[in-house]
Amino acid sequence: MQINSKDFGLLDITQEDIINFPNGLFAFEEEHKFVLIDMDGYKQKYLQSLQTEYLRFIIFNPDDIVLDYQPRLPKEILTMFEANGEEELAFFVIAMIPEDLHEMTVNLKSPVIINRNNKMGAQIILDQQNYPIRYRVFSQRRRESAC
Repeated sequence: MQINSKDFGLLDITQEDIINFPNGLFAFEEEHKFVLIDMDGYKQKYLQSLQTEYLRFIIFNPDDIVLDYQPRLPKEILTMFEANGEEELAFFVIAMIPEDLHEMTVNLKSPVIINRNNKMGAQIILDQQNYPIRYRVFSQRRRESAC
């Protein structure tokens, strides 16, 4: 199957590549199907909507941004993802990239979580107070604890 994306043109994907977000993402609740685009050699990934070709999010593994990113998930979140444990889940943080790249932030408070096994995804809000919504990636605190 092929999809069209604004940034990457036509992409070949398989049914197994599709990640279902039953509730969409915050502010994009109507968008339910995405594919994860991994560019070899780069830390960022792209979460591309299958429904809207111009909609894509730049995401990072939070471990590439801060040390000790350890969100505590309530048991109901594991149940929602039909996961036996957190090891089945992949965590990503959405980047906000302004004109000045040095002002880039990521949202540590509301990660995107994907179950690697069943390709179910969701964006959740963590109860933990120590993770900010706008964590500056290029600050002097980079690669230090987010708290």
